[in-house]
Amino acid sequence: MSQSQTFRQQTSNVISVGIVGINFSEAYTSYEGDRTYPAKPAPAKEAPAALQRVTQHAAPAFDELLVLKFRATNVSPYPFEWVDARDTTQGYAAALLRLSSLLDKRIQD
Repeated sequence: MSQSQTFRQQTSNVISVGIVGINFSEAYTSYEGDRTYPAKPAPAKEAPAALQRVTQHAAPAFDELLVLKFRATNVSPYPFEWVDARDTTQGYAAALLRLSSLLDKRIQD
């Protein structure tokens, strides 16, 4: 967030974008060297609070904040899925449109 503020201070028409991934998996395995252990609590239990913190504290620092909600266990064969693939696709497309409009506006200013 502070990097975004630094850019804004140096260049008034800068466009800053934040991309955050939040894991909503019911289970997750962490690795430290050769050691593995299950995450406690599971990411799904912490995800709503993480989403709220990111939205509340990080969003104001960026022109656009894209939050990608996913599920991943970090266990072979490393399954991955979007919490809501349609919502993710639409949110990404909407962010690109907003950024494109913002870019046009800032170029003209």
